[in-house]
Amino acid sequence: MKKIAKMSLVAALAISGLTSASAVDLTEAIKGVKVSGFVSYTMEKVNNSNKATADKDGQHDLDIRIQAVIPVNDMVTATIRLDEKEDDDEKEDGVDSSSLSLEVDRAYFTYKNSMFTTNFGLMSAPLTDGSNADGISFSKDFGAIALTAGYAYSNATTANGADDLAYITANGSIDPVSYYVTYVAQIGTVGTAKTDANFLALGLSGNIEMISLGLDYAQMTGLDGTKDQNQVKVSIGADLGMVSLGLAYAANDKDGGETTVSQDDTAASNISVAGIELQDHADASAIQASIAFDINATNNVKLTYVSLDQDVSGTNDMTAYKLTYTNKMSSNFSVYANYESTDIDNTNNDKSELTLGAKYSF
Repeated sequence: MKKIAKMSLVAALAISGLTSASAVDLTEAIKGVKVSGFVSYTMEKVNNSNKATADKDGQHDLDIRIQAVIPVNDMVTATIRLDEKEDDDEKEDGVDSSSLSLEVDRAYFTYKNSMFTTNFGLMSAPLTDGSNADGISFSKDFGAIALTAGYAYSNATTANGADDLAYITANGSIDPVSYYVTYVAQIGTVGTAKTDANFLALGLSGNIEMISLGLDYAQMTGLDGTKDQNQVKVSIGADLGMVSLGLAYAANDKDGGETTVSQDDTAASNISVAGIELQDHADASAIQASIAFDINATNNVKLTYVSLDQDVSGTNDMTAYKLTYTNKMSSNFSVYANYESTDIDNTNNDKSELTLGAKYSF
């Protein structure tokens, strides 16, 4: 039954754009099509000690994603991705057919010739939480370094909703060090407001035996009416077989640490655990420590602790921890349970959350 359903999906995606003038045999239409995706569902129970504060966290989070890569000819492919629109866990409606809303999240063509690649269409926008944007990009792999330059337009990823983005990225590795650099110029196109800005993210990482090291830096400059912001993080980890250890320190400058185009918590330099979002706090720093233990080949327990220190007068320090249990029942299916708690010093606005979930990938 799974194979039949998957083949039906492949066929539907592969021939959806065909007309009577270009109709082909069904077998040929689905030949070479690669379909992937996932379905995840979580149940959430939130307890906010400040009863006067409205709870905005939803009682469930449903996410569905289906992607098909369709060969057009020897050098061109078409990528189509459908994604669940209401997957931000802030929708409290019951899960039924009326609450599901799949939308086209990616739709672009890829031309690849040797080590040169061009993408054109609705693609992923740089320095965002997977947001999309219409645009074009050009990439060239030189071995030790891969370069990409692109332009995104009419996107909905910035605070103003429709600013253009010009960007360039470089990444690669020179054993044993890997690196990345991304620069984005935001070009304001909305009304008379000046929304031009510059974003930079860069990092280094490497491994020495069982030890991993990382350094990440990000900044946002030039946005009219907003002070420049930057953030830096240093991290170290150790893989001891059944036990993995992690330690990280990150800090914002005196004006804050919002350094992504979409102003979210996805910067590699950021620390985000439970109710702590470091990038939201000016003149703040955080320490994160974690330990993970493999009970056996399929069961894992991980504990993460974060302490945030704020130096701005009138603000409160915060602590949080997150306990996660994961059971990987098979290579494509896992179930998990998370318990997280956040404590804000000198307030009654503490918060805890219990999450149970499952994820199937294909």
